[in-house]
Amino acid sequence: MLAGFRDYTQIGGGKGNIFCAYASVTPAIYTGTTLTGPLLWNGSAVSGGRGVTAYLLATSFGLTVATTVPAAIGITGASGQVAAPTSITAIGAVAPQCTAYAAGTVVNAGTFFLPIGHVQTGAITVATDDDNLVPLGGLVEVGVQGYAAVAAGATLTGSTIEVGLVWIEFPND
Repeated sequence: MLAGFRDYTQIGGGKGNIFCAYASVTPAIYTGTTLTGPLLWNGSAVSGGRGVTAYLLATSFGLTVATTVPAAIGITGASGQVAAPTSITAIGAVAPQCTAYAAGTVVNAGTFFLPIGHVQTGAITVATDDDNLVPLGGLVEVGVQGYAAVAAGATLTGSTIEVGLVWIEFPND
């Protein structure tokens, strides 16, 4: 899943398609199977064909309701998700082969956690963060029957976070 940091134009010769998704969620802890998102599932080859490989280019986040528990926010994921997540909340993205969800239940809990920032307990009118656009440069690879999701390092009780995810898809030739 961790593919190595690189410029997305170097992945697949820069000939992929870029997509983004957005969700307003309380991020779930990465060690569970019920995740919030954006949760990106790559089911592109489930119905035949070679499918695509997706690489996460960036994520963004902004706290809109403060949490009572400080925690890291980051990316998690795993392989072996042969069918779409269950108990899903769909979100739109324009014609990707991977599917983005605001929430869903996966078969396997994340096999890694990549912290990308922190979530504070202070009132959002006082404690503010800036520059919460995190370039990932293709560091996280979402292969066929894999997923990646924005998650938390601890249960973010009472918080609401606006989360964006940008990815690029390349055909598996």
